Amino acid sequence: DRYDFGVRCVNRARLFSVWREIASSERLIFGGGTLFQDRTSLRSLFYYCAIAEIAHIHGVRVELWGNGLGAIKSRAGRAMLRRVLKNADYIGLRDKHSFEYALSLGVPKEKLAHEEDLAYGAPSIASARAKKLADSARVLVSVSGHARGADYAKIREEIKRRQSAAEDVLIISMYPREDDKISEALSEECGVRWISGVSGGEVRYLAEHAERCISMRLHLLIFGDMSGCSLIGVGDDPKIISFCKEKCGRLI
Repeated sequence: DRYDFGVRCVNRARLFSVWREIASSERLIFGGGTLFQDRTSLRSLFYYCAIAEIAHIHGVRVELWGNGLGAIKSRAGRAMLRRVLKNADYIGLRDKHSFEYALSLGVPKEKLAHEEDLAYGAPSIASARAKKLADSARVLVSVSGHARGADYAKIREEIKRRQSAAEDVLIISMYPREDDKISEALSEECGVRWISGVSGGEVRYLAEHAERCISMRLHLLIFGDMSGCSLIGVGDDPKIISFCKEKCGRLI
């Protein structure tokens, strides 16, 4: 972001630097994503709640834009999130599940706003690479590096079904650090192409020229929805389940 947009950045692991920047700001914005959840780890939830608390201490406005909220397992985690939402100045939530979860935590309905995920504003980028891939990629697939055996098997079977219908399949590694290894393995097992390191704009362009998106990653489904693709969500992630219900996608 520093080089692409000229925005001053600090390392989020350097808490003193983060604290200093927040304290000297007018507002702290949580822009998109499902940051407030403990599915990844309780430590992650604690971190984001902590920086929201720093903002509150210094009188800095706290805003959530197009956020998702995960169902939190621990009592301490729920208490932390409840405090963040209670003190927040604006709460924009991207799906019905998150909206209802906030209500269950005691947040007044009038304090909540329902809005689309911020990815719906992403531009389409027709790079040379995207144009070349789009010529023969009718089915886009993404698999999470955290996929359990059953979810992996579901995606593999869907790919086989598309191959039997003579539909060209492209696997996209949406998060290279997490998904490259499993994407490559699925590619080799099914005999289809895979690609990594594509931008969000390029993925949107590919979705505009595809017919179907099969995904464990939310943003591929979002780009598919923007482009009128048939959607198939995979897994038990609450945000995938909620998205498929709201957008009439099939869940497997």
